Amino acid sequence: MRTLPTLLAVPLLASATPPAAIVSLPSYEGPARPWPNLQDTEAKKYCRERIQQARAAAGQPRLDRSPASADKPILHYAVDRRIDGCGVLVPVGAPAEILPPPEPGPPVVLPAKPKG
Repeated sequence: MRTLPTLLAVPLLASATPPAAIVSLPSYEGPARPWPNLQDTEAKKYCRERIQQARAAAGQPRLDRSPASADKPILHYAVDRRIDGCGVLVPVGAPAEILPPPEPGPPVVLPAKPKG
């Protein structure tokens, strides 16, 4: 019974040790990026194709892949809508239309325009 407190204290002692000395690595550029997951890549491809098929079946035109403009923003409903497991965006004023979610990227700050 005496070994139980000792076994419980071992992780505390191990976590109290100071970190190893920092080594200078001139070729270090940043933390490693995760490898792309093949299943995620296949799911994105499936969803992209599925959204195109759903739009075609609803008689909607092909998606315009040009960059969005701050002059013509598209307001979307804040709902979780999925078609065959694929997340889609639903524009306000056109609930039958579906759009793919944007690709993740770095955040961009857009300055406010002065009135007048």
